[in-house]
Amino acid sequence: MKRYLPLAIIAIAIALTVFVAPYTEWNQCEICGVQQWDRGICSTKVAAWSVEEFDEYGTYAQWKELNQKDHCEHQYVPVRHKSPKMTLEELGQH
Repeated sequence: MKRYLPLAIIAIAIALTVFVAPYTEWNQCEICGVQQWDRGICSTKVAAWSVEEFDEYGTYAQWKELNQKDHCEHQYVPVRHKSPKMTLEELGQH
């Protein structure tokens, strides 16, 4: 029994680490380019850790100028390969 105790402790520690691991999801609005980072722990989003970033000099500013609006009904899609779209043309907007 004593021989298996260290292995059991290691297995439990690994399982807890996997379960309690923090995560980050990076999304971008496909309409105006606003970026959003959802952060959480234990597969639960923590609002205080999450961030929504408005690019006041890039895609969001272009979208506001073209549409004469200050609010977008965001449609978030995941950012792939850590490279967000930087222009409205890349987002598919004309």
